Amino acid sequence: MPLSVEYPVTRVAAKVLSVVDGDSLIVAAQGKRLKVRLACIDAPELSQAPWGISSRAGLRALLPPGSAILLTPLGTDRSGRTVAKVLSERGNIGWLLVRGGQALVYRQNLHRCDRAGFLATEQKAQRQRLGLWGQPPLPLATWERRWCRRQGGGC
Repeated sequence: MPLSVEYPVTRVAAKVLSVVDGDSLIVAAQGKRLKVRLACIDAPELSQAPWGISSRAGLRALLPPGSAILLTPLGTDRSGRTVAKVLSERGNIGWLLVRGGQALVYRQNLHRCDRAGFLATEQKAQRQRLGLWGQPPLPLATWERRWCRRQGGGC
Protein backbone atom coordinates (compact mmCIF):
# COMPACT_ATOMS: atom_id res chain seq x y z
CA MET A 1 0.00 0.00 0.00
CA PRO A 2 2.18 2.88 -1.14
CA LEU A 3 1.13 6.18 0.34
CA SER A 4 -0.33 8.57 -2.19
CA VAL A 5 0.42 11.72 -0.20
CA GLU A 6 3.31 12.33 2.20
CA TYR A 7 2.79 14.58 5.21
CA PRO A 8 5.39 16.57 7.15
CA VAL A 9 6.01 15.03 10.56
CA THR A 10 3.58 16.62 12.99
CA ARG A 11 1.51 15.39 15.90
CA VAL A 12 -2.22 15.97 15.99
CA ALA A 13 -4.39 15.50 19.08
CA ALA A 14 -7.46 13.36 18.41
CA LYS A 15 -10.25 11.49 20.14
CA VAL A 16 -11.31 7.95 19.18
CA LEU A 17 -14.91 7.79 17.95
CA SER A 18 -14.93 4.14 16.91
CA VAL A 19 -12.78 1.15 15.99
CA VAL A 20 -13.53 -0.12 12.49
CA ASP A 21 -11.29 -3.21 12.45
CA GLY A 22 -7.92 -4.29 13.78
CA ASP A 23 -5.97 -1.48 12.10
CA SER A 24 -8.52 1.27 11.39
CA LEU A 25 -10.19 3.95 13.50
CA ILE A 26 -12.61 6.81 13.12
CA VAL A 27 -11.36 9.82 15.09
CA ALA A 28 -12.24 13.44 15.71
CA ALA A 29 -9.27 15.73 15.09
CA GLN A 30 -9.03 19.45 14.40
CA GLY A 31 -12.81 19.72 14.11
CA LYS A 32 -13.01 16.95 11.50
CA ARG A 33 -13.97 13.30 11.43
CA LEU A 34 -11.08 11.25 10.01
CA LYS A 35 -10.67 7.65 8.95
CA VAL A 36 -7.26 6.53 10.19
CA ARG A 37 -5.23 3.47 9.18
CA LEU A 38 -2.54 2.54 11.72
CA ALA A 39 0.92 2.76 10.17
CA CYS A 40 3.45 -0.09 10.22
CA ILE A 41 0.92 -2.88 10.86
CA ASP A 42 -1.68 -4.95 9.06
CA ALA A 43 -4.52 -6.77 10.78
CA PRO A 44 -6.71 -9.51 9.34
CA GLU A 45 -9.88 -8.45 7.57
CA LEU A 46 -13.09 -8.86 9.58
CA SER A 47 -14.17 -11.45 7.00
CA GLN A 48 -11.14 -13.56 8.00
CA ALA A 49 -12.88 -15.03 11.04
CA PRO A 50 -11.87 -15.63 13.77
CA TRP A 51 -8.67 -13.59 13.29
CA GLY A 52 -10.25 -10.31 12.15
CA ILE A 53 -12.72 -10.27 15.04
CA SER A 54 -9.91 -10.97 17.51
CA SER A 55 -7.75 -8.16 16.08
CA ARG A 56 -10.58 -5.65 16.27
CA ALA A 57 -11.23 -6.66 19.90
CA GLY A 58 -7.54 -6.10 20.65
CA LEU A 59 -7.64 -2.58 19.22
CA ARG A 60 -10.92 -1.81 21.02
CA ALA A 61 -9.36 -2.92 24.32
CA LEU A 62 -6.45 -0.50 23.79
CA LEU A 63 -8.53 2.39 22.42
CA PRO A 64 -12.14 2.40 23.56
CA PRO A 65 -14.32 5.24 22.22
CA GLY A 66 -13.40 8.52 23.87
CA SER A 67 -9.70 7.67 24.19
CA ALA A 68 -7.33 10.61 23.75
CA ILE A 69 -4.60 9.90 21.19
CA LEU A 70 -1.87 11.63 19.24
CA LEU A 71 -1.60 11.02 15.51
CA THR A 72 1.56 11.37 13.48
CA PRO A 73 0.15 11.41 9.93
CA LEU A 74 2.44 9.82 7.35
CA GLY A 75 0.25 9.94 4.25
CA THR A 76 -3.00 8.84 2.69
CA ASP A 77 -3.71 5.33 1.43
CA ARG A 78 -5.55 4.42 -1.77
CA SER A 79 -8.82 4.24 0.21
CA GLY A 80 -8.44 7.86 1.31
CA ARG A 81 -7.63 7.03 4.93
CA THR A 82 -4.99 8.97 6.81
CA VAL A 83 -2.12 6.58 7.55
CA ALA A 84 -0.67 7.52 10.93
CA LYS A 85 1.35 6.37 13.86
CA VAL A 86 -1.06 6.37 16.79
CA LEU A 87 0.09 7.08 20.33
CA SER A 88 -1.87 6.90 23.56
CA GLU A 89 -0.91 7.01 27.22
CA ARG A 90 -0.15 3.29 26.77
CA GLY A 91 2.41 3.90 23.99
CA ASN A 92 2.57 3.23 20.25
CA ILE A 93 -0.69 1.41 19.51
CA GLY A 94 0.58 -0.39 16.39
CA TRP A 95 3.57 -1.74 18.30
CA LEU A 96 1.32 -2.83 21.20
CA LEU A 97 -0.95 -4.71 18.79
CA VAL A 98 2.02 -6.52 17.24
CA ARG A 99 3.44 -7.27 20.71
CA GLY A 100 0.13 -8.86 21.75
CA GLY A 101 -0.13 -10.85 18.52
CA GLN A 102 -3.21 -8.90 17.38
CA ALA A 103 -1.63 -7.57 14.18
CA LEU A 104 1.17 -8.39 11.76
CA VAL A 105 4.04 -6.14 10.77
CA TYR A 106 3.20 -4.61 7.38
CA ARG A 107 6.55 -5.36 5.77
CA GLN A 108 5.77 -3.56 2.51
CA ASN A 109 5.22 -0.26 4.30
CA LEU A 110 7.85 0.06 7.02
CA HIS A 111 9.94 2.83 5.49
CA ARG A 112 8.91 5.35 8.21
CA CYS A 113 8.73 2.84 11.07
CA ASP A 114 11.20 1.14 13.40
CA ARG A 115 11.61 -1.86 11.10
CA ALA A 116 13.98 -3.86 13.32
CA GLY A 117 11.95 -3.16 16.46
CA PHE A 118 8.63 -4.11 14.88
CA LEU A 119 10.02 -7.31 13.32
CA ALA A 120 11.69 -8.43 16.57
CA THR A 121 8.46 -7.75 18.46
CA GLU A 122 6.44 -9.80 15.96
CA GLN A 123 8.90 -12.70 16.18
CA LYS A 124 8.63 -12.69 19.98
CA ALA A 125 4.79 -12.74 19.84
CA GLN A 126 4.97 -15.58 17.31
CA ARG A 127 7.35 -17.61 19.50
CA GLN A 128 5.08 -17.08 22.51
CA ARG A 129 2.01 -18.00 20.41
CA LEU A 130 0.21 -14.80 21.45
CA GLY A 131 -3.05 -13.63 19.88
CA LEU A 132 -3.26 -14.57 16.22
CA TRP A 133 -0.18 -16.77 16.56
CA GLY A 134 -2.01 -19.02 19.03
CA GLN A 135 -4.90 -19.64 16.63
CA PRO A 136 -4.88 -21.87 13.55
CA PRO A 137 -2.52 -20.31 11.01
CA LEU A 138 -3.81 -17.54 8.77
CA PRO A 139 -4.39 -18.98 5.29
CA LEU A 140 -2.83 -15.85 3.72
CA ALA A 141 -1.30 -12.75 5.21
CA THR A 142 -3.77 -9.91 4.84
CA TRP A 143 -1.71 -8.04 2.21
CA GLU A 144 -1.46 -11.28 0.18
CA ARG A 145 -5.24 -11.74 0.44
CA ARG A 146 -5.88 -8.19 -0.84
CA TRP A 147 -3.42 -8.72 -3.70
CA CYS A 148 -5.19 -11.98 -4.63
CA ARG A 149 -8.58 -10.26 -4.69
CA ARG A 150 -7.21 -7.53 -6.98
CA GLN A 151 -5.84 -10.25 -9.29
CA GLY A 152 -9.24 -11.95 -9.51
CA GLY A 153 -8.89 -14.50 -6.68
CA GLY A 154 -7.69 -18.05 -7.07
CA CYS A 155 -4.86 -17.89 -4.55
